[in-house]
Amino acid sequence: MVFVSSLTPPKAPQTTPFENLQAQPHRIFFFSGVVQGVLFIALLGLHYAGMLHVEASLRLYHAYALLFIVFTQFFAGFLLTTFPRYLSRPSATKEAYLPIVWMINGGGLLFLLLCFISEKAVLLPMAIILLGYLKLCFILRDFHTQSNVNNKTDTAWMLVAFAFGALGQILFMLDAFIPTYILAVGISFLPLHIFLCTRCFTK
Repeated sequence: MVFVSSLTPPKAPQTTPFENLQAQPHRIFFFSGVVQGVLFIALLGLHYAGMLHVEASLRLYHAYALLFIVFTQFFAGFLLTTFPRYLSRPSATKEAYLPIVWMINGGGLLFLLLCFISEKAVLLPMAIILLGYLKLCFILRDFHTQSNVNNKTDTAWMLVAFAFGALGQILFMLDAFIPTYILAVGISFLPLHIFLCTRCFTK
């Protein structure tokens, strides 16, 4: 009897760059955040150069887009990677986080386009982004509630901060009808993003 062994390893499965990008939440969210940030700055620069005219309020465009179309994606990528490790839970599946990517970025692109029409026209993409944001909150909440880790204080505060962010988005939308802009910025920016930037996990 003759035994034949092969030293040639099997070929690795072929994947496309896009498949690699969406394989981990931090990859797709960080990449999307960079792309949206470039678009945000480019449109803002063209407006100030007098080459384009934004019909929506510039302060709404500046604050809302920066907070919920750009910055939120970096926090999402970070927290969807960190929460499972900190709370000893399985990582989020692509089926769970990819719809968030499509809603935030699809809504973000639509937001940029409708800024040229009117301020009330952007309510539709803002609603789409809010749905994606809420789905993200529910995923993080499930990580927190299903974990058996004893010390969950930090993640609980993260969820509180994200709840303020959701309230801030609603206030941004209400600003099209009643003056809630200053309150929306305060609730969205200070509790959510400064808190998330300055507080770290202590475990």
